[in-house]
Amino acid sequence: MSNSESQRLATDPNAPSLDRLDAEDLSPAERRAIETALEDPGREADVRGASPNREAFERGALVEYEESVQYVTVVS
Repeated sequence: MSNSESQRLATDPNAPSLDRLDAEDLSPAERRAIETALEDPGREADVRGASPNREAFERGALVEYEESVQYVTVVS
């Protein structure tokens, strides 16, 4: 999902209700996965390690990261 689409989810009153997380509150493994996904052309990465926010990721969530909002989800 593009950054503009993520921003729309964060601001559109008609968008589905999603958990909002701050990147600082993620586990180190979750933060690494987001950083890796942002660098990856397919925008995907594995969480390798503790994932206390897994349930939120499975439902789809918005993560505030470096002054932007990123949509995150588990794909498999």
